[in-house]
Amino acid sequence: MLDRLDRAVAAALLPATESEGVSREGWRVLLMLARGSGRSMGEIAAHTALPAPTATRVVDRLVESRLAYRHTDAVDRR
Repeated sequence: MLDRLDRAVAAALLPATESEGVSREGWRVLLMLARGSGRSMGEIAAHTALPAPTATRVVDRLVESRLAYRHTDAVDRR
């Protein structure tokens, strides 16, 4: 049942995500970032239920597209 729901949501979102050139995962990251100030990669991965390497690649693409930006944390330099 959940698998069918997931496919239905993906199909419904496909036109919007394709027209903007952002993946479904990218949209999830953008929604999270829009709800607050900066987030760590760990927070992004946990909130979006993406593996950390995948979350990093998604954010890399968003930064490349100028839809998000990164800055170094003054405390831990990451």
